[in-house]
Amino acid sequence: MKVLVILASFLFLGACAHHGHHGHHKSKCGSKCSKKWEKMDTNKDGKVSKDEFMSGKQEKFAKMDVNKDGFITKEDREAAKKDCKSCK
Repeated sequence: MKVLVILASFLFLGACAHHGHHGHHKSKCGSKCSKKWEKMDTNKDGKVSKDEFMSGKQEKFAKMDVNKDGFITKEDREAAKKDCKSCK
């Protein structure tokens, strides 16, 4: 579980860094990354603490764990995908 959270974190931050450093900051993805960053920075100090970062991941896990059994299964993932605005 921790490995998945860490991997997802690096992928998200890496994608944001990639777009920011290659002049795509005005792109749709750059805008999405900025919005996600602002959402993670809950105390609006311009920095994202580990607690702020992990809190967002816990919320995402809770949304994906459709049957609330503490695990994300293939069935949970498929059910969550139906409600995902980004997947449509």
